[in-house]
Amino acid sequence: MSTDFHTLSNGRYVTFLSAAGTGYSTWNGLALTRWNADPVEDNDGFFLYLRDSDSGEFWSLGQQPVFMPMARYACRFGQGIAELRCEYGGVEAEMTVIVPDDADVEWRRVILRNASDRPRRIELTSYAEVVLNVRAADAAHPAFSKLFVQTEFDPGSEVLLARRRPRAMGEPVCWLVHALSGDGTGRLEHETDRVRFIGRGYSLAAPKVLVETGPLSGTVGNVLDPIVSLRRTVELSAGGSVQVTFLLGTALEREAALALATAVHPIHPSLSKEENSGKSRAVGFQR
Repeated sequence: MSTDFHTLSNGRYVTFLSAAGTGYSTWNGLALTRWNADPVEDNDGFFLYLRDSDSGEFWSLGQQPVFMPMARYACRFGQGIAELRCEYGGVEAEMTVIVPDDADVEWRRVILRNASDRPRRIELTSYAEVVLNVRAADAAHPAFSKLFVQTEFDPGSEVLLARRRPRAMGEPVCWLVHALSGDGTGRLEHETDRVRFIGRGYSLAAPKVLVETGPLSGTVGNVLDPIVSLRRTVELSAGGSVQVTFLLGTALEREAALALATAVHPIHPSLSKEENSGKSRAVGFQR
């Protein structure tokens, strides 16, 4: 597993991403997602799981948290852009990550291509642990820090929201928003309870929601261990492709956070592979 990190930033919102798919995000010095900086396990991040709805087999787009020995992985880091690729089981997945200059969000565009000669149904499930606190304070008392995070699902815009309840009058409130747009079938599923997602006796490498068949629980509110997770199934014809975009962003007010999610933009054309080819460093496919 690689611990080579790339930084994407607009001066306020910062995303750190490794070649293995691990990392974390901050906003104005505030930790948005959890990071324990363990060089051995290296298993914290904003992850994307893929699951074949027919066979039940699952894997992750990056080498973490579900490393598949027979998969082929690659990454490309350039100025203002990061790309991860994975080929496994006849499905090619490519994720492009950017942090735009004009919005405090990160966009993760995912393109799936079916390299097999049969139709495929693939579940895409995101996962990130919510912090919304100064990293040192969260690290010192993580269980206590988690108690003040409240989550909700906005049915009108179909996005997840999380905020840290203020402990003192005048303390600023930060809202985290997580959204998904693009191709897909069926209803959008969501989860904000880490215990329900992973399950007791399971792990991030094999969470209960992927090992067992069934929808995400839709739990929101004052959960003890907050996460944000969205799931949607995409259908791939033989040789076909689909595209979705995951968004993670933050704002001081709820309406501003919702506005970020409902104004999802495509990956900017200036951030193409060709234009970054002279400014990037790449890691080739690994098997």
